[in-house]
Amino acid sequence: VAARSRPRRRSTPFFIGPEGVPDDIINDYFGPGGSGGRLAETSARSYAYDILVFLNILQQWNVDWRDASPAALGDVRTWRLYGQGNERPVGDSTWQRQAQAISSLYSWAATRGVQSPIPPSFDRSHRRVADPGSAYPRSKSIKWFTAAAIAQWVNLGLRGYLPDGSVDSSYRHRSGLRDGAFVRAAYGTGLRTQELGGLVIGAEWPAAPTGPYATLQLPDGLAKGGIGRPFWASAEALSAVHSYVSTDRRLAIETAHRRGVYQNLPDVLTLEERDSPRFAYDAAGRRLKLNLLTPFDRQRLFIRTKDVLEPAQLWLTEQGLPLPHTAWNRVFDRANSRVATMGVPMSRMTPHRLRHSFALKWF
Repeated sequence: VAARSRPRRRSTPFFIGPEGVPDDIINDYFGPGGSGGRLAETSARSYAYDILVFLNILQQWNVDWRDASPAALGDVRTWRLYGQGNERPVGDSTWQRQAQAISSLYSWAATRGVQSPIPPSFDRSHRRVADPGSAYPRSKSIKWFTAAAIAQWVNLGLRGYLPDGSVDSSYRHRSGLRDGAFVRAAYGTGLRTQELGGLVIGAEWPAAPTGPYATLQLPDGLAKGGIGRPFWASAEALSAVHSYVSTDRRLAIETAHRRGVYQNLPDVLTLEERDSPRFAYDAAGRRLKLNLLTPFDRQRLFIRTKDVLEPAQLWLTEQGLPLPHTAWNRVFDRANSRVATMGVPMSRMTPHRLRHSFALKWF
């Protein structure tokens, strides 16, 4: 009751145990006074997912997280990295991120009477204490793709082609143009998924190509660390996104208008009507800086044109609503699975590997 009655910011993770009862310790961890409550919204979401995976593994083993032993945590690590029967083992960098979230939770829980089972070398922070001068080599080499390999992956995984170049008549995905444009934009800018996924059309990404490349500004609210920076978009990225904006995106918006999707939307933020909008307004008329809006705020950001609302975010669902940046992981997973079933000898594509590929090409 106490955890549910305290004021919480929007998008705060909330955990309910297997018995249907809220877990007060974890929920207080993500509350205003907890370690998780001091994280940025996107970081809190990532920590919540990593903790959830950890809790679900322990639950399968009938282990309460409050009573977990160092051996149980070691078993979780072994399962995540190397477990027999684990269809999707993770790499070292992914495990280290999850380990930091688990360590942070147990450090907080120790103040609430939970004995911490974290062994000395469980995550990087503890390793630095033990050996501050050591380095942490990656378990796998950094992967990158050539432009030709990226084009092949887009055609096979997102646009419904077969390895021989023919069209797969059984392919039913209808957002191939959007998804392909996102890949081109990621390869042509080097932006992270959160950064590229939350941009506003017109104000932060040009509605039409501007030349061989464009110099753009990443807002503080999207940038990692909360500090924006200039970035550059290639001609190919600008052209691919413009094709999506002028066709599939416009069609999704018109379809949404006919269905009344934008009528009576709750908690909408509206951009001011000017060429370079700097502020958004909520229903009470309060003014918010566009530059500071988080990825989650941008999902409720709309432009009012001739008394009609349209989404301001660049990337939309087929239904014409803003696409959460976290949805791109599922898009890439589906495409990678499709490529794998074809037997094409190609590594998994990820947004971060597109970032590596951009760096190799650009610099």
